[in-house]
Amino acid sequence: MEITTEFDLPLGYEDQRGEVHNHVVMRRVKVSDLFKVNSDPAIKRLARDGIKMNIGGIERGKDGKPRLVSGEVNPVAAQAVEANVHEMYTILFSQVVLSLGSIEKPTRNIFMGMYPVDLEFLVARYEELNKLPEMESKSDSQETSASPLEH
Repeated sequence: MEITTEFDLPLGYEDQRGEVHNHVVMRRVKVSDLFKVNSDPAIKRLARDGIKMNIGGIERGKDGKPRLVSGEVNPVAAQAVEANVHEMYTILFSQVVLSLGSIEKPTRNIFMGMYPVDLEFLVARYEELNKLPEMESKSDSQETSASPLEH
């Protein structure tokens, strides 16, 4: 069962005919999506230049093997790479956005043509959909009675 969410963008994407598309259907990210982002030439160029994109999920270790890492989808602080961060999101959203209005499986170019406020809105909804559920703390689940080993 695929977990999806639906929502409307604040402004929407206007296509070449002037039609505005703002209703989004988005699914949860999969490991294969993260591999596609990390294998994109633009993202590889950033890594080669020593700039890490903290999208979490997959990272190549020093031995070259992929490994799971934790992280959040947050833009890199340096202004010099901000455009590349947006490009990373367009790659990612082309994988996880199932539809945008009447556009089925929107491409990277669609996301590149969006207003920044809509891209930021997509990022926020993506983070909500893909965040891990809160874990119950161990102290909350322990009973207040003393352990039999304490006597």
